Amino acid sequence: MDRVPTGIDGLDNLLKGGLPPSTAIGLVGDVNSGKEMICNHVTWSLLNKGYYVLYFAVDKSAEDIRDDMYQSNWNIEDFEKEDKLHFIDVFSRGQEIIEEKMYESGELVEPEKISFNFKEMIAEGRKYAIKMALRRRKLVVIYYSMSPLFTVSNHRDVLRFLQYAKYATRISKAVGIAALHLGIHGTNIETAFQQLADGIIEVRRKTLNGYAARFIRISKMARTNFSENYYPLEISKDGILVHTIPVTSM
Repeated sequence: MDRVPTGIDGLDNLLKGGLPPSTAIGLVGDVNSGKEMICNHVTWSLLNKGYYVLYFAVDKSAEDIRDDMYQSNWNIEDFEKEDKLHFIDVFSRGQEIIEEKMYESGELVEPEKISFNFKEMIAEGRKYAIKMALRRRKLVVIYYSMSPLFTVSNHRDVLRFLQYAKYATRISKAVGIAALHLGIHGTNIETAFQQLADGIIEVRRKTLNGYAARFIRISKMARTNFSENYYPLEISKDGILVHTIPVTSM
């Protein structure tokens, strides 16, 4: 199987070479556990391997993500100029909606009272994905993260969007990676999210002896033999490292 390497030392070994092609992957875990860094590391690694990346910026603006990647010495400017990396800036659009409503009413608008146009998001993503498919480019789609959409939108609409995204991975022969914060949405949403995914990578953050420690495990992965053990995960400004000796307890 021609797998899609994440570029993260250790994780690709656990995945038998990388993520299976044409799959929808759920990246779940605690807040501040490292999910965003994983998404950015995978983005940078795949861009340098000749992949094309469609990045839905939901939890923060595309400009913030650019700045974060630059802090890791990952300059994505040339990839954007060459249309190898395309952002759909959902966060900034939500900010624009809030500002528009504030201008109309003269009052502060709560985020829970805004709504996103999922059809618009799908249309923009489809346009880029089809263009890459016609050019026979290898495509990866990043959704970081879906948590704000579950907070401000109808849950069924968000799950419907994710179902469409899953179909899109099959049609465009792409890999999709959608992140979700655990512990803030309720069991029903978390369960539905994980059932929709072809694979689940879980990241945890624990405080041990006064220090923050992070762990990663694969709890579900299509067409892959894997261990469900937790493995130590290290984060630095240069990226992610996963150790392949499992921890005995969590």
